[in-house]
Order: sequence, then structure tokens, then C-alpha cells
Amino acid sequence: MAETIPIEEFREYVRELVRREVEPRARQADREERFPRESFEALAKNDLLGVNVSPEWGGMGLSNVHYAVMIEELARGCRATAVTVAVHTGLVAYMLEAFGTPEQKERYLPRLVRGEIIGAFALTEPQAGSDAASIKTRAVQKGDKFLLNGTKVFCTSGSVADLVIVFAVTDPEKGKKGLSAFLV
Repeated sequence: MAETIPIEEFREYVRELVRREVEPRARQADREERFPRESFEALAKNDLLGVNVSPEWGGMGLSNVHYAVMIEELARGCRATAVTVAVHTGLVAYMLEAFGTPEQKERYLPRLVRGEIIGAFALTEPQAGSDAASIKTRAVQKGDKFLLNGTKVFCTSGSVADLVIVFAVTDPEKGKKGLSAFLV
């Protein structure tokens, strides 16, 4: 299993990849004020978008320490890439693997790991900040679908995403236990 990769060996692998594939693109992307998609694709080709995702879904199944080391090394080379990958893997893929239905996992996790789709995260609201218990966005069931209505002030990675996890209140009577996460 991949968990046997020593941390420092993994760090050197990621550092070299960042030096070769990510850093050269970072300044140009900053000047052009665009997301460095080529860097994201390079990480996908090198199996780094599923570092902490189970091999069952195409990931490496490494530890959270490996994941943190990867994000740290990415941030040395390109902060935009580091943030996008952190949201994509550390929030979206992680939450989907931990809490998604078997059908959702099958449909989205392998595609997230391969970099075919980019994940984003929408929690923050004007009056709530990142206090999930204070969000006001509502989700009302209409037949077999939900209608979401509210305002998010940040959707981290939203401008480049294909899949967004959006938090909304489904049962106001239950307080923070009445929150649900939706794949949009």
C-alpha cells in the first residue's frame, strides 16, 4: 500500500514536481490573472489529486501528513494551485468519500482524483462568515429535487469548478443539525 512512502521521500517527489511543473507557470498565470489549469493537470497526471483518497476510488490512500506536506510544497511554488488543490482534495473529495452515497462516490470521486472535474466549496455567508450554524441559505424539497435559495459570499474555487458542495438549512427546527450539504 502507498502508506509506506516515507514522508521525506514524498516531500522530495512533490518538491521536484512543483519545481518542474508548477513554479514555471505560476508567474505567468498571476500576470494574466487566471487559474493555472496546466499546473492542476500536471498534478493529476502524477496522481497527486487523490493523495488522501482511498485506492478504491483511484487515490493513493496516503496519510493526512502526506496530504499536508503536498499542500505545503505546492504553496511554495504557487499559492493559487495550493488553495485550489486543498479545496478540491481536502474538502470536496474528502467530504464526498466520508459522507457521500455509494452512487455519488462512484460518479464523482474517480473523476475528481483524475482531475477531470474540479471541486469547490460554498459555506460562507454575509451574516455568518464561516459559522455553519448561522447560515441562512435554505434548501426546500420539491419532489425528488431540492430548491436552494440564499447568498454565499465565497465559493472557494468556484470560478473554475465543475462540482460545488453547497451548505444549506433543510430543517431550521434542528439548528446546526438541520444543515445539509448538496452537490451542485
